[in-house]
Amino acid sequence: MKEDRTIRACSIWRALDVVGDVPVLLIMEQAFLGTHGFDEFVARTGLARSVVSGRLRKLVDEDCLAKRPKKEGRGSYYALTEKGRDQFPNALMMLR
Repeated sequence: MKEDRTIRACSIWRALDVVGDVPVLLIMEQAFLGTHGFDEFVARTGLARSVVSGRLRKLVDEDCLAKRPKKEGRGSYYALTEKGRDQFPNALMMLR
């Protein structure tokens, strides 16, 4: 069967490809609530560390989150980017 590529070209499809699975939605929800640290994402979502790691990497690659070094001490934290903040109305719609 020939694959129809016109649907995947749609901007809605591309957005769902990034934020359309449960782990990403849980992580984005926590980011909107002010979670910044990897261990916080693991604790608050209940997801496996490997799942959180992979999804955070995906969200950074898609420019929804930015990984930044901590000002004091070692390590890094995750901050919403403009693109990530723009997803807030969509998240509210999904919750509704």
